[in-house]
Amino acid sequence: MERSPLSDAARRRVLAATHQAMRRAERHWRLRLPEVAVHFDLSGGRAGTYQVRTGVRLLRFNPWLFSRHLERCLAEVVPHEVAHLVVDCRWGRGVRPHGPEWQAVMASLGAPARTTHDLPLEGVPVRRERRVPYRCACRIHQLSARRHHWAQRRGARYRCRECGALLEWLR
Repeated sequence: MERSPLSDAARRRVLAATHQAMRRAERHWRLRLPEVAVHFDLSGGRAGTYQVRTGVRLLRFNPWLFSRHLERCLAEVVPHEVAHLVVDCRWGRGVRPHGPEWQAVMASLGAPARTTHDLPLEGVPVRRERRVPYRCACRIHQLSARRHHWAQRRGARYRCRECGALLEWLR
């Protein structure tokens, strides 16, 4: 098993920043946030994510990005994911992920309300997703393996933004 690039001291700083952001949000929004598991197992180009798995709330962070850009991640990524937790607990699942509620929480945490990071990915292991060719009336498209799965197994249908035609799988 590959050793994490994030030091124990850096992990402690991330955990402290996470708890500090949660306490600040609790005071501002007058709510009690549940305990949340924090994992350092995210890979690829994503810096962080908030998930609920079988009722368990989970914050996941990318140890590669945090090890290279710790200060920015503490200032931007940690509040971003804590804001998702706050929105989920305060407003539930019926709101847009980066909608006005999330933006208000970000403002209360004193963090920029950006939806994506612009951290350099040099030296960060990034998984490349397989692409699958699809055709429309005007050209060939390359759908991600995930979208291909949705189209083939779950009945999703995709249209070309240019010509409006349904995409067909090139087998």
